[in-house]
Amino acid sequence: MKNKCGIILLSTIVFGICGSAIAQSPPTSKPIYTQAELKQNIADGLANIAEVEARRTKIMQNTQSGCIEGNCRDGKGTFVNKGGSSYSGEHQRSMPNGYGTFNWSDGAQYTGDFVNGAKHGHGTYITENGDKYFGQFVEGYPEGRGTSNFVSGDKYSGNHVKNVPNGFGTYYSADGWIYVGDHVDGDSHGQGTYYFSNGQKYIGAFEFGVFQGHGVAYYPNGDPFFKGQWRNNQPVK
Repeated sequence: MKNKCGIILLSTIVFGICGSAIAQSPPTSKPIYTQAELKQNIADGLANIAEVEARRTKIMQNTQSGCIEGNCRDGKGTFVNKGGSSYSGEHQRSMPNGYGTFNWSDGAQYTGDFVNGAKHGHGTYITENGDKYFGQFVEGYPEGRGTSNFVSGDKYSGNHVKNVPNGFGTYYSADGWIYVGDHVDGDSHGQGTYYFSNGQKYIGAFEFGVFQGHGVAYYPNGDPFFKGQWRNNQPVK
């Protein structure tokens, strides 16, 4: 019985049958299965395992990451990640290197230069909500000269550091006002010019988004109406 069950263990399908036979059948020298039946059971079991494995492989192919086209090691190819994002373009050492397009599963997209898997060089990035940046990238971030067009209608064109306006740039508001000048961490800060939507303008010092320091305000016809110190957007008289 021991040797017979050892043979039957080859088929995971009949393992439970063998176990119950040992537990419930009285001792006998007669085999539970003929040799032909045993071979058939093993064949059926292996066929079932193969079918299950085929279904499993198909499911994994639809969900796991992998190269689906071309050369994703050192050449041009398309790689799909398990989460649904994908990259199509140039590869080196199995990483995006060169020119290509990365699509995120949430709808965001970057098309441009890559270095060692990171956005680096020139490119265009579109967020999932439709905001668009095109310009320079450094190690994954918009950095250097670039332009952002927002779905709100606002626009910024100028220098960036780590995805934030820093340095000289121009901000165009959908409401009609325009700021041209220095930025620090996204705020107008330093020297600049603010153009009101009604034609007036202010030229002078800014501190974190407000008129602060020395500046001159002008009427729409170009005549100055105040020159001097400002504090929190108000002239100091």
